[in-house]
Amino acid sequence: MFDGHNSNFAAKYASSALYKRIVKPLSDVDKDIEQGSDWKSEVESQMTAAFHELHAGFLAAMKSNPSNSVSKAGTTATALFVTENAVIIASVGDSRAVLSLGASFNSANNQINTLQLTVDHVASNEDERERVESLGGFIEERGGSLRVNGTLVLTRSIGDAHLAQFLSRTPHVISMTKDEVNEKCHSSSMDDSVSADYDMPCFIILASDGLWDVISNQEAVELVALTVQRYGQHWKDTGAFQEAAEILTQEAYVRGSTDNIGVCVVAIT
Repeated sequence: MFDGHNSNFAAKYASSALYKRIVKPLSDVDKDIEQGSDWKSEVESQMTAAFHELHAGFLAAMKSNPSNSVSKAGTTATALFVTENAVIIASVGDSRAVLSLGASFNSANNQINTLQLTVDHVASNEDERERVESLGGFIEERGGSLRVNGTLVLTRSIGDAHLAQFLSRTPHVISMTKDEVNEKCHSSSMDDSVSADYDMPCFIILASDGLWDVISNQEAVELVALTVQRYGQHWKDTGAFQEAAEILTQEAYVRGSTDNIGVCVVAIT
């Protein structure tokens, strides 16, 4: 998920370049899991290197573009990388990833909750504010929002060359095995007194802040679950999760979101 600002140049570059920077380093993740290595630390290092390389590559591409209109271009970047055994999230900015907890087809036992897998890297985040100020920048309110040097809400991004010395390209990374994901996803609705059918998979919502500005994590997961539940055991053949993404996008627009609205819902099977 890439949410660009000050032109779409950074978002287009990042969306075309990030995958190839992570697919090769992460190609042995499943093998590392089977061997019991410290794979999560290795993944964090690999993702961090990939995001820094992405940023450097964008700055190089920007210099080759004669237009001043892209000199302040930047983008969020939230990546979900899924293998046979692993689920990996890495993000900079405020495009968010949220995991469903407790969604099932059994309405009597449907205690849906959420787990946010990303950190909102924005100037109102106290830890981020301290980091920006430690680098010599400042946080100032402008246009109703706290901003880095009075300009940018984000404290981490790809691009934004004019503020690069105060921002970070280091992503927040979470790595889990699929077993760990399923344990988190299903545990909140387990009840020995009720027989539950867990054929609905865990799912992750990736979306730009145009969604999260007007819809809470809880509401988003509930809307997806309700959409998929309508199809029961036939969800695999119906494009139910695509429909859920479209419904979330439409709902954000109806509620008056004025920012970019990008939504992707991924079933973790």
